[in-house]
Amino acid sequence: MLRKIFTISLLIVALIAANPISAIEESNGYLGFNMYRFPKPKIAKEVTIINVFPNSPAWKAGIRVADRVLKVNDVDVTESSVADIQKLIVGKIGGSVKLTLKTREGVKDFIVARAALDINKLSIYPQWKDFCGDKSSDHEICFIHANDIVNKKFELGQGPLAISLKGRNIAQRRYAFENDLYLCSETKDPALCYMQLRQNMQNQNIVNQMRQQQATQNVIQNLNHLNTNLELQNMNQNLYNINNSIQMLRY
Repeated sequence: MLRKIFTISLLIVALIAANPISAIEESNGYLGFNMYRFPKPKIAKEVTIINVFPNSPAWKAGIRVADRVLKVNDVDVTESSVADIQKLIVGKIGGSVKLTLKTREGVKDFIVARAALDINKLSIYPQWKDFCGDKSSDHEICFIHANDIVNKKFELGQGPLAISLKGRNIAQRRYAFENDLYLCSETKDPALCYMQLRQNMQNQNIVNQMRQQQATQNVIQNLNHLNTNLELQNMNQNLYNINNSIQMLRY
C-alpha cells in the first residue's frame, strides 16, 4: 500500500513540477502530452511535443513525440510560449480542441476531446527523452522527424548531411520505442512491461556507448598509425636527401 502511494506521489510530482517541460493538464480535463520549446533550435523552431501519455486522448488521436504545434483552434502559435499554448488548450472535460501539428507525415489536424485525469489508471512509463542520450543542442536532434531536411550545422564540424542521417537514425529508434510503448499499454500488466522496456532501452544505450567508444578508439589508432607512417616517410625522404647530398659531394 505504501509503495502504491509513493508511486502515485511521484507521478503527481512529475506532472505538476515547475520546470520548462510542463504537462498539459487542468483540474477539469486534460489532453495528455508534454511540450517544450528548444532555446536555440535549428529545426524544431515551434513548440515541440516531447512526451505523450499512453492511452491519453492525445495518444488515441494519433499525436506522437516530436510533433510540432502550429495552431490551436486555428490560432497560429508558432511564436507562442508553452504557457500561452497551454492557456488555449485547457478546458472542461468533454470539450474538444483542434490542434494543427507538423507530424512525421506532414501537417495534420487533430480534434482531441479532453478527458478526466485518473491517476489510478496511469503507470510510471518510460519516456523517450530519458533514453535518447544525445545532449547536443539541448536534445533537439532527438526530436527530428525522419523526413526533416537539415540546412544548418548543429555544431562545429557537424555538417547538414551528417546531422540529417543521424536524425533519421534516431527518429527510427524513436518510432520503434513508441510502438513498444503502445504494446505495453495494451498488456494486462503495463507496469511490468514498462519496466522491461525501460531496462531494454538502458541496455541499448550501454551497447551504443560501447560502440561509440570503440569507434573513437579505432579512429585514434588509425590516426596514430597514419602519423607513424608519415614520420617514417619523412625519415626516408630525409635519408634520401642526405644520400643525394653525399653523392653530389663525391663529384
